[in-house]
Amino acid sequence: MGCSGSKDGAKQGDKPTTSDAKHQKCMEIVDKLDTDNNGVMSKAELQLLVKHLYPNFINIPAANIKLDDPKIVALNGKTKAELVAHLEKTCDETWVTVFHQFLGCVEGDPPDFPECTPGVYSVVWEGGVRYRNSPNYQDIADYEQLALPETEFEISHFKKGPLGLVYGYIHWARYWLPMSFQDGRPMLKRIGDVGTSQQLEQLAIDLFNEIDTSKDGFASWEEITSFLHGAEIAYDEEQLKKDFEEADVDKNGQLDKQEFIDCYKRESIANVFCIPTKGRQNIPHPEGMEEDIANAREDKIAMFSMTKKQDASKAKGDAA
Repeated sequence: MGCSGSKDGAKQGDKPTTSDAKHQKCMEIVDKLDTDNNGVMSKAELQLLVKHLYPNFINIPAANIKLDDPKIVALNGKTKAELVAHLEKTCDETWVTVFHQFLGCVEGDPPDFPECTPGVYSVVWEGGVRYRNSPNYQDIADYEQLALPETEFEISHFKKGPLGLVYGYIHWARYWLPMSFQDGRPMLKRIGDVGTSQQLEQLAIDLFNEIDTSKDGFASWEEITSFLHGAEIAYDEEQLKKDFEEADVDKNGQLDKQEFIDCYKRESIANVFCIPTKGRQNIPHPEGMEEDIANAREDKIAMFSMTKKQDASKAKGDAA
């Protein structure tokens, strides 16, 4: 399985050098994009080429790249051989490799991707990871930013897509992230169990500090919901109201910092802050996943409540 292409310049059986490998990949990319096989790149094909091979276009939908952009102009009118030479000279080999895989140009059989288990995952690919609308490598959510390096996500649901590649479901964003490249190199790495992310807890603290504009150490319902609206952070209003009342242990109609963190950990507020999530709570989950997501949330709340009781019991014992 893979893309066909000439193997000129390397003897059969020889291991290609880095230069040979890059040349081969550039040839296969150009061949793959020449969809009508006329030897000439259309403007749309050039836009796709530029989007994926030059990092400054990574957050721009291909169709929005201006045709008079210097990167497009430099490619327009070139023969396929000239395009290959230009890409070899101007593109980073890593980006060439990533786009090569994106197009499905993977030599040999796909690797046996390992199963993933629920937990906290950190983005380990240095270029960041693009969100997908579905568990399909090419179904990129063009209008969203990247999941940036070292960003942490709590992921409980996974699905295999074409070629067996595993995708994790980011349920508050309603997006999928590929857990690895098609050659098996990881994009995200499991770093802990669900509920253990220090990064997400710090984000909750930062969120509270932003909400507490009066700096009195408390946040009311109105302050919380007003801020979430303005910051374009999604939340489940009915569930948040319930969680707010349960977290408000002293029943004074507002939450202190720890009470807010406890409320946040119940997941009625989006735990994805790297992209705007407001409104995405109204997008249906993939068919058959709604109940599983609700059950995973209940399991997390039960685990959280148990931990709180154990901590309280330990504190009481230490005091005695």
